[in-house]
Amino acid sequence: GVPHGGEVAYVWDTGDVAEGIKDSFTDKDRQFARRVNDYWLGFARTGRPAAAGAPEWPAHRGAQDRAILFGDTIAVERNFMRPRLNALIGTTSVLRRVLNRR
Repeated sequence: GVPHGGEVAYVWDTGDVAEGIKDSFTDKDRQFARRVNDYWLGFARTGRPAAAGAPEWPAHRGAQDRAILFGDTIAVERNFMRPRLNALIGTTSVLRRVLNRR
């Protein structure tokens, strides 16, 4: 997994100077960091996260359930974590029934 704050070097594109990772920061990491940083800078400049030549970051609309995923590729995914969300909703429904019994 990624430690707390592990995304910071990518968000700010500082992997080449960040202690603990600078010696292992690869060209692929640099390319990815530039892309992530572009999204953040686009958001700061215009209020819309955007990076040239990259997928559009979809606006949140609850009924559409879309998210942008940053990984080996950057892509928009529909129904992101839907099975986990459904399991959580089911679990809370059961707990609510159990806990309301006295």
